[in-house]
Amino acid sequence: MVGGWFSCRLNTGGIYHWIKSQEVIKLYVVYNSLEILDRMLCSFGSDTLEALAHSCLLFSESKSTRLALFQDLVVCAAVLLVHAATLMCQAITFSVAVNSSNSNLIALLISNNFVEIKGSIFKKMDQMRLEKLIKQDSVELFHIIISLTFVLVESMIHHSSLVPPARALQACGLIFITEVVVDSVKYSFMSKYNALRPGLYEELQRDLAKKALSSHSGNIHREMVLFPHAAGALVIRILYAVLVHLQGTLVEDMGMLSSGQLWALVALAGLVALGVKIAMGLFIKTWAVSLTLSGTERLKKLNSSLRREELS
Repeated sequence: MVGGWFSCRLNTGGIYHWIKSQEVIKLYVVYNSLEILDRMLCSFGSDTLEALAHSCLLFSESKSTRLALFQDLVVCAAVLLVHAATLMCQAITFSVAVNSSNSNLIALLISNNFVEIKGSIFKKMDQMRLEKLIKQDSVELFHIIISLTFVLVESMIHHSSLVPPARALQACGLIFITEVVVDSVKYSFMSKYNALRPGLYEELQRDLAKKALSSHSGNIHREMVLFPHAAGALVIRILYAVLVHLQGTLVEDMGMLSSGQLWALVALAGLVALGVKIAMGLFIKTWAVSLTLSGTERLKKLNSSLRREELS
């Protein structure tokens, strides 16, 4: 809630115009700096959450003082606010690129992905490093999806429409598809140069599915080195913008809304967010179960075929 309040209080207009006033090369530096800071804060934020959870456990068992708990809480809150501001600036950078008349900004963001290929495919990769890189890219793609959602919502508000403009949809789709294609090409070439067998990705996928099934729903982010509260703060900012936009639309159609109607809108937004969270959790659990079962069946078939060969 603190992160959501902080994201809603940020002066997005001022940040937008400051980023827009920068030169193209400066914007490139700003975006790369935000991307590096995002990865650093994801790793550090996950560690602060574990430290805070451990401090809460020790405090509940009377093995720690309130001062130690308060210190961990302050550090975790500080990391949350900085990370939320970083994600907000990333989303605003995407918004500047999408809404700018200069198409070079979008081309600049897309070309940054190809630079990532150059810096990754010639590195020595083993299974542990590959798993770490896959998790980092998954978290990065998740943040990009939230940032592009923020761009589409802001475009709807700017054009006073309930549907995103076609130009914004096209630009966001181009950025997303390019990110997916570049990551696919990157892993293909990494597998080729490091002689990684194709089945390794399936093994990593099944291992992650087993961890998702064995972990508590509140601890899954540790496996992905994800700091979910910062992304949640940006989601709250998006929901807040949607509520304000819907309120303005309903006021034009129905007149001033009563306090009960406003609270009904807030409750509806909360129920929608809760429903999406539950649906995503069920989807992840179902997907993990199907992957685990398919891996078990393949292992049984392989063992049976080996036994037949031994008997023959």
